[in-house]
Amino acid sequence: MDNPSRSERSRKAALTAALTIIARDGPGRLTLDAIARESGLSKGGLMHQFPNKEAVLKALLEQQFAHFDEFARKFRAEAGPATNQPELATQIAISRELIAQQ
Repeated sequence: MDNPSRSERSRKAALTAALTIIARDGPGRLTLDAIARESGLSKGGLMHQFPNKEAVLKALLEQQFAHFDEFARKFRAEAGPATNQPELATQIAISRELIAQQ
């Protein structure tokens, strides 16, 4: 496996582990040590991807923004011009998606 693929796999594993920790133990228990344990990465390997907890949280937020941007884009494409108020309909759909994710 090439380095970019391995790096991306490690990054995804770390973010998945961070979400698991937050859901299971709460955000106060999110530490780099906990993420390393949960993901199976070495702490050095984790810190290669994320130098601190703030970087992990920023990546989680970016991941969520990207998800909802893509969701909104797909919703608008599927709804098409038949929707009376496309922005309102999109915001309602995003709210429903957010509730369903929790």
